[in-house]
Amino acid sequence: MERILIEGVVEHGRRLGRELGFPTANLAVPEDVAAADGVYRSRAEVGGKVYDAMSNLGRNPSVGGVERRLETHIFDFRGELYGRRLRVELLEKIRDERRFDTLEELRAAVEAFDGCSLKLTSNKTVFGGGNPKAKIMIVGEAPGADEDRIGEPFVGRSGHLLDKMLTAVGLDRGKVYITNVLPWRPPGNRTPTSAEVAVCLPFLRRQIELMKPEIIMVLGGSAANSLLDNEEPISRLRGKWLEYKTLKGDTAALLASFHPAYLLRNPAQKSKVWADLLRLAKKLQNN
Repeated sequence: MERILIEGVVEHGRRLGRELGFPTANLAVPEDVAAADGVYRSRAEVGGKVYDAMSNLGRNPSVGGVERRLETHIFDFRGELYGRRLRVELLEKIRDERRFDTLEELRAAVEAFDGCSLKLTSNKTVFGGGNPKAKIMIVGEAPGADEDRIGEPFVGRSGHLLDKMLTAVGLDRGKVYITNVLPWRPPGNRTPTSAEVAVCLPFLRRQIELMKPEIIMVLGGSAANSLLDNEEPISRLRGKWLEYKTLKGDTAALLASFHPAYLLRNPAQKSKVWADLLRLAKKLQNN
């Protein structure tokens, strides 16, 4: 694509960073920028250093934006951006800026999406499964080998353990909805990169907006950090109720806990997850 540069002083935006899944730096877009609205792989220069980035160009139709802006998440950057001069080069368009009004539309968009390299090394797209009207959404990190082979979330050893955990508190897959931050398996079950999460997280956030769960249970540190946008270890996040808030202002109670795969390696930690499940059951009973 033609080289497109947008630069300016970072402004306070409309706090739409969750369109990308992370807080973003906001720039006003000159009228002569001819690039089409959408999500782009980009490169950002700040303070003389160049970083890989992900940018959203447009008016964010899902929240009724009017003024055209560029919102950029800079990977691996730590520090204050407001008031600093930022130069962004748009390298490759990943997807159009559009709204998905149903889970079926969103599923079709994810399955057709080619903006994440993980899809190239995966056998199946693993979207989500269970009861789409459930009060509880369970979110893991990414599919494993069995999930990648079958195309459904949590069907391997971790999934069998999750089923037992749910049964112990009177739940099953007909009473919950299960999904992951990433719909494709990272090779060798490695930890996903920040770029991979940034590309895929908006799809999960839209699932949450469409389903409006009352409770979100996040399994594993990577999934919890992605949704909560922090770097706290799961050992500090688990065991307490937190709040998740969508762009539209809807809220859900969020409870983080250890991933079943971790429990298979560390069975002594099952008692802590059992305590978390009891918190979940009590919360559901009181809602």
